[in-house]
Formats: sequence, structure tokens, C-alpha cells
Amino acid sequence: MTARPAELDALRARMAELSDLHSVSMLLFWDQQTMMPPAGAAARAERGATIALAIHARESDPALGALLDALE
Repeated sequence: MTARPAELDALRARMAELSDLHSVSMLLFWDQQTMMPPAGAAARAERGATIALAIHARESDPALGALLDALE
């Protein structure tokens, strides 16, 4: 069995976090489509925007590209 590079472990951790954030985003979307209270649109939009910003920040982080380059 060979040791995994630290970069691979770091990439897996980042991808797990992104997967969790995408899951939360989809849960918010589902909730909005099925059970949103009549006056809840503004609050749901704010939370959805916050999650979208967090996802974008992580997906466009230069450190993520550096990890991919190192593992290429």
C-alpha cells in the first residue's frame, strides 16, 4: 500500500466540503419549492445567495487549482 500525497488528502477534504454545500443548496431549493411559507421568499433568497457565494468562493479559490496542478 502506498502513502497518499498530502495534496490528495487536501483535495478530498475540499471536495467533501463542496459536496456538503451543494447538498445544502439543493435542500434549500427543494424546501422553497415544496414547503416555503407565503412570506418566506426573501429570507430563502438571502440564504440561497449566501450558500451560492460560499460555493463560488471555494470553487474559484486559486488554492484548489494549485492542488489540481500538483496532482496532475
